[in-house]
Amino acid sequence: MSCAGATKSEIVDPATGRASRTVELGGADVVDKAVASAQSAAETWASTPTPVRATILLAFRALLLEHTEELASIITAEQGKTLADARGEVARSVEAVEVATSAVQQLKGEFAEQVSRGVDTYSFRQPLGVCAGITPFNFPVMVPVSMFAAAIACGNSFVLKPSEKVPSASGALDTAADQGGTVVVDGRKYSTGSAGNFIGPSLVDHVRTDSDLYKEEIFGPVLSVVRVDDLEEALRVVTASPYGNGASIYTASGVAGRRFAHKVRAGSVGINVPIPVSISWFGFGGWGDSRFGDDGLNYDAYRFYTKAKVITQRWTEPRQGVAPHFVAAGSQ
Repeated sequence: MSCAGATKSEIVDPATGRASRTVELGGADVVDKAVASAQSAAETWASTPTPVRATILLAFRALLLEHTEELASIITAEQGKTLADARGEVARSVEAVEVATSAVQQLKGEFAEQVSRGVDTYSFRQPLGVCAGITPFNFPVMVPVSMFAAAIACGNSFVLKPSEKVPSASGALDTAADQGGTVVVDGRKYSTGSAGNFIGPSLVDHVRTDSDLYKEEIFGPVLSVVRVDDLEEALRVVTASPYGNGASIYTASGVAGRRFAHKVRAGSVGINVPIPVSISWFGFGGWGDSRFGDDGLNYDAYRFYTKAKVITQRWTEPRQGVAPHFVAAGSQ
């Protein structure tokens, strides 16, 4: 949605450090127009049969597959991840659409016959209306698709606010020495000779849990090492953190792996897997401050993007001169 006189922001190619294009930054008036458009479409889309919505999403899935290379190239040019990782992100987006098409199954509701004399109860889920997604820079395709595919499949209209730019790795290493960490490998010393946003891999040992390197998320090739004596201390360190997006353990011990999986306070757990992002047929969401609201991605999304309705009904045979007989559902 374009707006005359809108402020523009440059999109910098992280490989060259040069602006490759510009993007218009919408103000409140643009947001109002987008929401109004979504509201005007919401009722009609909500009344569209669920199988029809699924068919449209399957056509969108076909477009994702057809344009995988184009999308991957855009991700690499703007976000900076490798082309192989970008292709993997598009593949996960395809998965998310496939899961969203299962809304036909997930929204079918439940039915309980004869919960009381002549009384049946059934339930189903209905769309919320207009939904919105404000998505981060690190997965510019997968996260938006995971959000709007589920919302649309459930009968909602959707307004998307993507990230307007892709920031580079921060200079968090500058304060590492002051906070007790030992910089073993300093990636800032290595130069690629390119004007782009490149930084070499860094390793910081003996990081304290009260340091910025431990508390702040660093989007860059920086490995911070917190030393502990045993598994129990490692679990205490993780438990004390306010965040709980994901945690992994590398071990040859099935006993240690199982204990870690059951005790660690994190929404996604990896055992000998570095980044425990599950396939789309499983839910995805962190614990603690890594989570806000209900699950809204992947298999759990149909509950997030709908509201439940339960109907209790009783029908009586009409008799001449006798008013309908109303009783509470629990009456016999």
